Parts: sequence; C-alpha cells; structure tokens
Amino acid sequence: MIPCIAFGQDSGKWVLCSGEVSIQDISYEEARVIARRQTRLDAIEKACGVSMHAETWVKDFVATGDFVYALS
Repeated sequence: MIPCIAFGQDSGKWVLCSGEVSIQDISYEEARVIARRQTRLDAIEKACGVSMHAETWVKDFVATGDFVYALS
C-alpha cells in the first residue's frame, strides 16, 4: 500500500489507498507506475468526493495513450 495525502478546499486529509496491477505483458516498472496512478486517483476520490477514471492504451507493448476523466 502506498499512503497518499490529498488536499481539498479545506485542510489536508490523510487517506490510505492501494493499487493492484497484473504484471502480464508489461514490465515491473510499468506496472508500478500504473498502480501508483490508480492509488493516486483513489486517494483523490476518497478525500475530495471526485470520481476519476484513468485509461492507458497499449499497442504492441508500447503505451500509445493516457487518458484521465474527472467528474465532480
């Protein structure tokens, strides 16, 4: 688990989140980056009440796009 701090309009708030990624057809380092991104989005959602979704498109083992969607 990676602890994250997320700030809203008021004061700081500590939340504890975790991210999991299957290391299938990607390197350990890529999986680590994706897991951290998921953890960060989960922390923001829990602390601020914002729904966020992230996608990474991969073609031939190469990342071709990163997309982040936010709804409040």
